Amino acid sequence: MKKKRKEYIYNWDLKKMIIEKGLRQTWIANKCTVDSAIFTKYITGERPCPPENKVIIAGLLNCKIKDIFKD
Repeated sequence: MKKKRKEYIYNWDLKKMIIEKGLRQTWIANKCTVDSAIFTKYITGERPCPPENKVIIAGLLNCKIKDIFKD
């Protein structure tokens, strides 16, 4: 029997906003005090972004939380 693979929802809104603002994921990760691999998982949907980090990320990107996080 094959193991069922978990499906993740990629956060295109967040990724697009980072690119549009000309910022680096590693810089944002440092500001959130998380490893860049963890931040990448926020984007790929492999890990939920904590509410306190959502606030920091939205502030750095100068947008509303609901613009980049749909949950």
